[in-house]
Amino acid sequence: MPMSPLVKSVRHSPSLLLLVSLIILLLASPNAETSVYEQVLVHVLFAVVMLAAVPAMVGGVWHRPAVVSLAALWVALSVWENAWPHGLLALSANAVFLMFSLLTVIVLIRRIVTAERVDFEVLCASPSIFLLLAMAWMAGYDMLQQLAPGSFNVTQESGTGLTIEFLYFSLTTITTLGYGDITPVSSTARIWATLEAVVGQFYMAVLVARLVSLYRR
Repeated sequence: MPMSPLVKSVRHSPSLLLLVSLIILLLASPNAETSVYEQVLVHVLFAVVMLAAVPAMVGGVWHRPAVVSLAALWVALSVWENAWPHGLLALSANAVFLMFSLLTVIVLIRRIVTAERVDFEVLCASPSIFLLLAMAWMAGYDMLQQLAPGSFNVTQESGTGLTIEFLYFSLTTITTLGYGDITPVSSTARIWATLEAVVGQFYMAVLVARLVSLYRR
């Protein structure tokens, strides 16, 4: 029996796998503080997100090797840091995850910009970019806190390398909710938080305009 166009789109959508892995990570992240095993699970989910991004890396011969290399390096640094906790290892892991997020965002944005029509792949890539932007800032906030302790007023910090509190703060900032339970204190932290909110708003505005223009074709 021939498959419908929708089923074919779902089966051949690399961005769908990435989006699903991101959502699962967000749903599981609140459990990262309850036990060591659940912290390990969240780290595994971060690795799954990085691996899920590999099939979505199209359009350049070096994109997939770069993402695979960054994923392997992040896993090595995370395992090393969990076995022998050290600030430099955690900082390096955050830097690698930041580079991975930005690279993936650039590739997915290029796909949306060059798309000729709105299809299932474009619809899955769009929210994936938004969530990856939040995760990129999460890693940046964690790095800033490590380099300049006290940059944020954090009510409670977890022991994970990629701080879950900063993921929460990043999501509330990029969506401009701003609950206020985590606040930037230093000038650098304030600028970066404000920049994230601006980028989030501009992304939504540009995305809507792009999708509308594609739909009218």
